Amino acid sequence: MKRTFALAMSVATLLTSFSASAAELQEKVETTDVIPVESSSVYYSDVENSLYKNEIIEIADLGVITGYPDKTYRPYSQISRAELAVLMSRFLSVDHYIKAAKAAASFSDVSATHWAAREIKYFADEEVFAGYGDGTFRPEEFVTYDQMLKILVAAMGYGDDAENKGGFPLGYRMSAAELGITKGITDSEKQQLNRGVAAKLLYNALDAVMANGDVPKDLFSEDLFYVSTAGSDTNPGTKEKPWKTMKKAAQAVIPGGTVIFEDGVYDETSVTTFTYSGTKEKPITLKARNKHGATIKYGKTMSDIMKMQVTDGLEYINIRDFHFTQQVKSSTSTQDIYIRFVGSSHCEVTGNKFTNMFEEAIKTYNAHHILIADNVIIEPNHEGMDIFASSFVTIRGNELDDCGRVGLMLKGNANNCLVYNNYIHNEKATMMSSAIGLGGSSDNYSPFDVAKGTGYENYYTICYNNIIVAGKEGLMPSGIGFISSKGCQAWNNVLVGCDAGFLVTETDALRKGWEWDPPVVEPVMRNNIVVNCKEGVWCANVPSGPDFENNLFCNVNTKFDVYGFEGDAKFLDNYSDWHLLPGSDAIDRGTPMPEKVIGYNGQVIDIDLVDYDGNPRTGKWDLGIYNVD
Repeated sequence: MKRTFALAMSVATLLTSFSASAAELQEKVETTDVIPVESSSVYYSDVENSLYKNEIIEIADLGVITGYPDKTYRPYSQISRAELAVLMSRFLSVDHYIKAAKAAASFSDVSATHWAAREIKYFADEEVFAGYGDGTFRPEEFVTYDQMLKILVAAMGYGDDAENKGGFPLGYRMSAAELGITKGITDSEKQQLNRGVAAKLLYNALDAVMANGDVPKDLFSEDLFYVSTAGSDTNPGTKEKPWKTMKKAAQAVIPGGTVIFEDGVYDETSVTTFTYSGTKEKPITLKARNKHGATIKYGKTMSDIMKMQVTDGLEYINIRDFHFTQQVKSSTSTQDIYIRFVGSSHCEVTGNKFTNMFEEAIKTYNAHHILIADNVIIEPNHEGMDIFASSFVTIRGNELDDCGRVGLMLKGNANNCLVYNNYIHNEKATMMSSAIGLGGSSDNYSPFDVAKGTGYENYYTICYNNIIVAGKEGLMPSGIGFISSKGCQAWNNVLVGCDAGFLVTETDALRKGWEWDPPVVEPVMRNNIVVNCKEGVWCANVPSGPDFENNLFCNVNTKFDVYGFEGDAKFLDNYSDWHLLPGSDAIDRGTPMPEKVIGYNGQVIDIDLVDYDGNPRTGKWDLGIYNVD
């Protein structure tokens, strides 16, 4: 963190004393990420004639404030406690730290999937924003002008000064005026804090000198660059003179840089490669201005090559919110891949849409600590994602539609990965193997370990809260496959309409040059619900050390006493809504997952104990992806 909270304790109880109305915001922003959808003020349809146009534009381009998915900013709407938490996280430059934190529900009315959950939890832990005595945070209560002043003044290190001047509210008003924070604020603007006034206060505070001598505006780590279909790659990449292609942006962006792509279709004719590596403190980010508004369209000569490559040890590169497609889809090439990570680490691919590919949307090889989250992958002929010889890859919240071979494949000694909250469904394509393959069939020279007795296709991957649905019979041979794996686990998944809910088998490693055909060892299969499948579990060979308990099978043919029990899940809908109705045989029948699992080489895998909605799993566990109580 570049900035610290000065005198945090002086504002520890500030937000417990809010007296603003508890009326709900008319339109809440609900996303799978931790912040509202970002949108530049250039595109805000309601700021052109606003009193705060200039402040909003400047603050938005620094990434401090964000707009709504409908491309409005709503400058005259009031600001909520949750919105203030997000604004302050960005102003204090702790948002990168917060985004990397473990998602958790900190208050009874703030679930782990709430768009500001991480910010609220962070500030609560720092004792800056406190909740109420009843265990709530009341994220949608409105904030007053004076309350925001107190937060700003104290965070900049002048809390004692304000207290010496008389405390809240007059002392903080005096300190804010001396710092220039209230410059240009009229008496009428002090009566009710709105999003426009908040932008003005933050804009003024950027040039104020903090108690430690820093100037907030100078502390932003991200240099902003721009790309537009009307730009030129000979330009400097400024807002006024943007670049034109993703290739140029990837080669020119420096550590700490964020490149914003304006809406439009970008015709790319060559491979996207990166020149520089980011760092933990200064990541490199390429992002669409509006989610899926920037379409990266690769030309017809690129159908048989990998489009974007992050290789040679590059780290901390983030790709967000694009639509990737191409002019011509290959009919055969296994090189028809959009994004490939090789030997890279700590990179993120989030919020993107992938269409018109033959092979994978995303592939990793010998890559580590990669986050792949909230992407949509439509109709790949082969895998949606191929995680090969990689470790600590998190695959979360993605949707995969009509995959031809495998939805998510983790093979070639993949290890210590997390696969959760994904939705994989086939409505028309016939899948060749498993929707999620915990293991696979790799060659004898790529994996790091093929020795007899030690080499496995997958080690200790944890797979939970996933939804796998075949829209009709025969589209999916299996939902989740344990394939020559060791210590892999499947908890609380929902599998519908597959030929077999689970597949447990060894692969043909000997034929590919391994020293042995590794069997499945120590698989864990608990709390899953299997519905309308020909077989609940299909085992080629009885695995070593199996842990199969509390799985519910509905309308399937299997040995229930070995793998679980037969009953009625009573979903709201077997194919579209997997919440449990009262009387479901899945309620209170589960066993709790561990919060930590010891993985490959003794490394620790941390697990979020939440359901698909983000609600904490406490007390008695239910089967499937949702917890009733």
